Amino acid sequence: MNRHWLRDGSLFLSITSHKIQENNVTIHINNAVSCADVIEQVYNKQTDLGLITINEVELPRFMTPYQKELEAAVIMKDKLIALMDKRYYTGEELKISDEDFDNYKIVLIILLLVGIIFMLLFCTKKDWSDNNDVSEKDDNTLVKERFVPINFEIELGKNLPDDIDSFVKVYDKKINNDDLIIDTSEIVVDQVGEYNYTVRYENEIRDGKIIVQDTTAPELKTKTLVINSGMTYTPADFVEGCSDFSGCNYSFLNLKDQNYSSPGTYIIVVVATDAYQNSVNEKATLIVN
Repeated sequence: MNRHWLRDGSLFLSITSHKIQENNVTIHINNAVSCADVIEQVYNKQTDLGLITINEVELPRFMTPYQKELEAAVIMKDKLIALMDKRYYTGEELKISDEDFDNYKIVLIILLLVGIIFMLLFCTKKDWSDNNDVSEKDDNTLVKERFVPINFEIELGKNLPDDIDSFVKVYDKKINNDDLIIDTSEIVVDQVGEYNYTVRYENEIRDGKIIVQDTTAPELKTKTLVINSGMTYTPADFVEGCSDFSGCNYSFLNLKDQNYSSPGTYIIVVVATDAYQNSVNEKATLIVN
């Protein structure tokens, strides 16, 4: 589907030619070059239906010569809404004339083009900087970093990577990985937090950061509980096992699950939540004798 702006500010849509055949009915969808062309095709019975989008003010101008033979029905409207700071709104109705709209449209197109050019220049400069890994010093000279530690996140309880490439990116080809010393002695992998580590090469030391986080829900396994009528029970009574590095707390998903006392078989939903609010639900069976 193509959009075309006309000089009067109206817009019409033309659809690329298609042919659809379904249940012995053939539908031809053809494109047009203007609103007038669409109207002419319908008027001359070249097509049974025409679809256009046009400024409602301009519609009568196009339809006047055909108003006895054709009917124009508005099936959908779009509104242009202005947003502004309430401090600057006077309460007056805002209207834009067709002439002003044409002028604003040109300005908007120019601003859009300027924005695209700016983004292209910014991205190109950023890519060049990333690819060459340079940083600008106070003396305005470009100096290439020899190596840079990598900041990353690991899941609570997981082991640290055992390869140097996970900790540092080397830009100086003269530096061998075997000559780098990684010190992660301050990192506690079974405790959530933000930790620093160091990368040393000869007399140069760089600091890196590792965040230990818990985003994994507990692993919960439930079991069937059999009780006599009148006995009480807790969510933990339905738990066969639960595994999580930060521990498991249990609750019922539905309050009604904690009050069954009449004989029967019931489906209970148990929730296991760890210390960092990661949770999992599992069904269990309650049998009341």
